[in-house]
Amino acid sequence: MENNLTKVEKDYINKVVEELGKFNIDANSVKEVKEQILEHIQESREHGEESLAELGEPTTFVKEYLEVQGINPSPSTKGDRKKSRSALIGGLFVFAVTFVICQLLLMFFLTDLYVIDVEYIDNKYVYSHKTTDHPWWNAFLTFISFATALITSVCVAIFLQRRAKKRYLKVDVNV
Repeated sequence: MENNLTKVEKDYINKVVEELGKFNIDANSVKEVKEQILEHIQESREHGEESLAELGEPTTFVKEYLEVQGINPSPSTKGDRKKSRSALIGGLFVFAVTFVICQLLLMFFLTDLYVIDVEYIDNKYVYSHKTTDHPWWNAFLTFISFATALITSVCVAIFLQRRAKKRYLKVDVNV
């Protein structure tokens, strides 16, 4: 049946699926709505009627569906906040881990090993550690670590956000 659809009917179904995605409807419900629309189109063809004229615009169809199901017809932002919050937390965690790993790798391979100086001043031991004696080199290594961690964490946050969105709306949009 899906192969016999006209371009207008395919566009209509795609628009309905996209509209339902805005309201965080689960994938099974979206699939059921899609199947119902396909059944309606098939029955309308058998009776020689115009199928899409009876259904109306995709936005009104979705609003009516939401009212029948008892779902608030305003787009949900709670799920979006949850997705962005988990992506932010994941990105911050990856930033911290990447920064520390980068600093350690750069310190071990590009400089003398971690130098610890112990001095005895006024009856106190003073521990000072430094990567090198050159502050510009220390700043440069820190900048490289910071930039690497920032790029990695942004990429991971984007990946997590997209994956959460795809997982939530796992329906074949193309008919």
